[in-house]
Amino acid sequence: MYPPDPDQSQQDPASSTSTSQGHALQALPRVSVWAALGLSIISLGLYYTYWLFTRTQIINRVTDKPIPMILVHTVLGLLMLNLILSFVSGYNPDNEDYQQLARISGLVYSLFNLFWVFTLRQRLHKMTQAGERSLFWINGIWTFLFQVLYLQFKINEYIEEHSNESSLLV
Repeated sequence: MYPPDPDQSQQDPASSTSTSQGHALQALPRVSVWAALGLSIISLGLYYTYWLFTRTQIINRVTDKPIPMILVHTVLGLLMLNLILSFVSGYNPDNEDYQQLARISGLVYSLFNLFWVFTLRQRLHKMTQAGERSLFWINGIWTFLFQVLYLQFKINEYIEEHSNESSLLV
């Protein structure tokens, strides 16, 4: 082994944190976007929430600014409320109140879920230190339109690029 480089001990700790955060993104699983789409269709959209939950847990373990779990629990609670109200309104189709409550809870759930997606996007930007002209910049419009599928695409892109770099270093 080589002796430690004295210049490395003088490095700014923030630079080592950013380097480790960039490589921490490789802790996220690489899943085919087509597989994610298929699982979402099979699960009637519940896979999206599962995907967000599992990625949030991983990101919270490796970043210094975790996504608040109160946001996660709020979205999960709103999802459960929406599922219950949708079931009840389907069981009682003549009751307009249940249908209205189901629509409102669905809208509130969708808004909070979108906020969660954009919070996760912001953490991914922080981890990769991607600027707007970077290959790994996660576009807001594409995030809004395709949400989890687009985020998984960008994660896959990042993992592929950086796994090629690490294989050259070995």
